[in-house]
Amino acid sequence: PGSANATAVAAPLSCATMNPLTLATQRLHSDGGLRSGEQMAAALGVTRATVWNAMREAESLGLEVQRLRGQGYRLAASPAWLDANRITAALGAGGARFQVQVAEAVDSTNTRLLAAAAAGAPTGSVLAAELQTGGRGRRGRAWTSGLGSSLTFSLLWRFEQGAAGLSGLSLAVGVAVAQALAAAGASGIGLKWPNDILFQGRKRGGILVELQG
Repeated sequence: PGSANATAVAAPLSCATMNPLTLATQRLHSDGGLRSGEQMAAALGVTRATVWNAMREAESLGLEVQRLRGQGYRLAASPAWLDANRITAALGAGGARFQVQVAEAVDSTNTRLLAAAAAGAPTGSVLAAELQTGGRGRRGRAWTSGLGSSLTFSLLWRFEQGAAGLSGLSLAVGVAVAQALAAAGASGIGLKWPNDILFQGRKRGGILVELQG
């Protein structure tokens, strides 16, 4: 398949399980500093009650929020929020083959990308999400990623051969992920057939390959 020019898109995709303002309030704390409810409300153009509800929801989604009386809120550890432009830039020359889109919250990146594929999305389309609430694991198990605590994404790739020619694709993807992690400095990376990524003997990730003819 032909390659396309890289584009980076910040997409306001969302699902009913997260208030759109929840992520906005957390991005205000990217520098690790303290901010009062009044400051956040003014920055976002909402009420202090709305900020309070957003901070409570952030806690329910796995973020550790610290409250200091008379000073405000801050995150115990500031997540590295996803940025489509930075991701594309980090891909270097190879970035021309991918179109990166970052969503705030989705049910499943695979489900969304399969729908996009059916609508004609090009090879190299990538969808990453800050929060995934309805991912699918092995044997139908749920795969949920917490807000700002994991890297969840799907990649669309079109192949000319049929499904029979892709029987080893899951293992090949696993090997590629393991090699990429090792190149980034991680040691003790392993694979457990068919789709588990191990770090020092414990599962740290999974791969779900879905085919659509």
